[in-house]
Amino acid sequence: MDRVLTIVAAAFVGIMVGATAVWLLMDTSTDPGPVAATNAADKPAAQIPTDPEPDPVLERALADANAAVNAKRETDRELAKARSERDSAAAEVKQLKEEIERLKDEAAKPAPSEPETPEPPKPTSVPIAFGKWAEMPAIRDANWDEIGGAAREMVPLLKELAEAMAEGKSPPPALMQKIGEHNRKLVNHYAKVMGSLPTHASSNGEFTHPINLANMLASQLKGAGKPLSDQQVSELVKLGDEYDRRWDELQKGYDEGTFKLQKKLDEADLKEWFKAEMLRVCSAEQRTIAVPPEVDGFVGLDLYSSGLIFQMAIEHLTAADQEALKTRIKAAIAEPTGIDAAVLDTAQFVFDDWLNGLQTQLAPRTRLQLQLLRTSEVIASGKAQLKAFKVLHSDYALGDEAKDALKGGEAVILPHVLTE
Repeated sequence: MDRVLTIVAAAFVGIMVGATAVWLLMDTSTDPGPVAATNAADKPAAQIPTDPEPDPVLERALADANAAVNAKRETDRELAKARSERDSAAAEVKQLKEEIERLKDEAAKPAPSEPETPEPPKPTSVPIAFGKWAEMPAIRDANWDEIGGAAREMVPLLKELAEAMAEGKSPPPALMQKIGEHNRKLVNHYAKVMGSLPTHASSNGEFTHPINLANMLASQLKGAGKPLSDQQVSELVKLGDEYDRRWDELQKGYDEGTFKLQKKLDEADLKEWFKAEMLRVCSAEQRTIAVPPEVDGFVGLDLYSSGLIFQMAIEHLTAADQEALKTRIKAAIAEPTGIDAAVLDTAQFVFDDWLNGLQTQLAPRTRLQLQLLRTSEVIASGKAQLKAFKVLHSDYALGDEAKDALKGGEAVILPHVLTE
């Protein structure tokens, strides 16, 4: 193809050069006519007899005549040369056009078929394979020893961080640096699986997919000297297949009217089910290695919890009492949706129901206690919020933009009654 383009470019250049020469010559006001049959270049200029004593007028006339003859010769030469160049250019253009047509015909011919050699299957080091996910390059070719090793090194550090947070202490910079170093290995893997595994979460959704968690667990336990048995691997494969079946069933129930937060909460529930079943397969010692009690179920600390999908989308609201919380919640809704505050004030019962459903987690807490959040608490808050959003969407006269904002939001509002 590159050769065809080069030839086409050459053809255009040839056409332009030839046309320029011809245009300059053909634009003369008179046609010089054919070249004389006798070759003027081989004869001396005609001599005009003179009197013994030169006549100045005659001399000038003679000089003018000689100059005219010489100019005529030069014009004839240039005309002949231009005609020759024109003919040559036309011939070259013709050849180039023929070559282009030949190359087009050649390019249109099917390439000779070569016998297909089946590509040998690539070796895989995926410890736990289920569904179609183990065949994905990002999963099949992942360095699971490195991923499991990063989790194995991080968990004791996360446990230390959780203990510091519970005591209200600032974690040592060296501790955070070590956590960050190991976390980068997990982030590098996450970047490779992003967009490849099904999720409704905008962050960490692919990382918390069972194919990823099960293989990270298997590699983590193997590196810790407590590997999964063949029976345990078999049970985890069945759990993975069951997760896929339940996921597909959920998707069948969604349509254009389904709230985004609904999909995210359903995903969180399903992943919490998988985590619980996965750890049930493990021995007590294996569970302690993977998810020690100090980090179990805490958002941002438990590597196997669906809390990771909420980590970047939680809006904390604190107030001195529940009445003040309602006011803050209304303001938090009005800003992104554009719903008028007066409309929200008419929906007082919606916000009463919202907070009434969260009484178990609305006991007054200190700021120190708010540092550790459980995934179950975030999910419960999300479900109370979703219920309120659906009522506002269906029962109140809202504009299309406000309705779309309610339906498309995925951040969870987390209300707290704060005591100092």
